[in-house]
Amino acid sequence: MPVIKPASTVLVVKDHPVDGIRILLLKRNSKLNFAPDYWVFPGGRIDTIDGIMNDAMAHQTAQKAAVREAYEEAQLELDPNQLELFCHWTTPSGGNKRFSTWFFCGHYGPGNKEVQIDQSEIVDYKWIHPQHALNELSNRKLNLLPPTFVTLNRIKKARTYRDVREEFARTGIVRAKPVTILENGKFFCLYQGDAGYDAADILQTSSKHRLVIDQNNGTFDFEYEHCEHIPPVNGGVNF
Repeated sequence: MPVIKPASTVLVVKDHPVDGIRILLLKRNSKLNFAPDYWVFPGGRIDTIDGIMNDAMAHQTAQKAAVREAYEEAQLELDPNQLELFCHWTTPSGGNKRFSTWFFCGHYGPGNKEVQIDQSEIVDYKWIHPQHALNELSNRKLNLLPPTFVTLNRIKKARTYRDVREEFARTGIVRAKPVTILENGKFFCLYQGDAGYDAADILQTSSKHRLVIDQNNGTFDFEYEHCEHIPPVNGGVNF
């Protein structure tokens, strides 16, 4: 079983004068072992150079790692003290790599540099409205990991970076550790509170807290029923 490694990523948001925000997505090289060809937020594994990952220093260390990765992957210069944690995801068992990932959001101000990618690990980038990214996903023009999809749905109606911060503040930090099952071309992500979570059984449906991804047509359906004692990982936003 692979060791769960700490990682950090940052949702970079810039305001747009006409029709709302733009977020930065980076396309990962198709030759990478983890998430090849997927569009992601800048981020990566937390290294010892970033600091100590203990209870007292983990938050600060994760902030520094997000800043370092944003610079290495896109040449962005972000202030770690301005990054705000909005969720934490642990990748499910079953893969050859697992990460415990801190998700921050940060603002791309007018004084920041233009994005430059290395054409190695990252092969393309785009500034895109969250809803436009979701539309491209539906049209199978790009691939998104579940945490990215959930995040973009939460902020698809935001007009400013302030709106983004308010949405994340509304729920506080969301924590998710999904259990995943592949069945008949559908990828089920079960979250705490789902009746099938502990047994990894999609047929247990007395309560539902799950994301169902149809890999044949690229649809993502979020189901949340009869588990109101558990905060939904999507912040309660309709997809």
